[in-house]
Amino acid sequence: MEINKSRGTALHVAVNDGNEEVVKSLVNSILCHKNEKEALTCKNEKGDTPLHLAASRGFKDICECIIGEGGERKDLIDIDNNNGESPLFLAALSWQKQTFVYLIKFKPGRSDCGGNYSYTKDLIRSNGDSILHCAIRREFFDLALIIIHKYPDLIVIQNKLGFSPLKLLATRPSAFKSGYKMIWWKKILYHCKCATFQYLCTLLSADKLRRNSLSWEHMFL
Repeated sequence: MEINKSRGTALHVAVNDGNEEVVKSLVNSILCHKNEKEALTCKNEKGDTPLHLAASRGFKDICECIIGEGGERKDLIDIDNNNGESPLFLAALSWQKQTFVYLIKFKPGRSDCGGNYSYTKDLIRSNGDSILHCAIRREFFDLALIIIHKYPDLIVIQNKLGFSPLKLLATRPSAFKSGYKMIWWKKILYHCKCATFQYLCTLLSADKLRRNSLSWEHMFL
């Protein structure tokens, strides 16, 4: 099924093109053969599986096709690429909110496992950045709120440079109140962003008890 090292398999190409019908056909064909696992886990030169590509492009329906409607192949979410990034990580990195919310259904947080499941290792890439670090660095503050709700332990994780998410948030100058004059529609967008930013600051700096009492649902999507 291999095409070339750079582009990967025919399934990689179909996913990258967003061709849902071809993807469905290829996946159905794969499932009819004994090499199902091997074909769906094949990687291109970056170490990306077809699911990595679908997640990074925000192709939620294609992700569902690959994983299965009932999550039969949800273990594909745990595969890392060459940078130590899972498909879930790439969805966050690319600000694909709908796809990210879909994928976290199959990735339990602490509350889903009685607090005993060490999930953070799968949400941190090789340079020590968690998905929360990446969301904050790229100023995807609405996505950061979703991540905090699902994976609260990431709040205290420091990357290899010693930055916690709160410390990293303090380095984002564009998120703070600006003295520049803006046209009306930019003001609306800016104030919405600032409101989300302020709420994020509150969550990151609050203790655990207060964080649990804060309402986040209105920010979820």
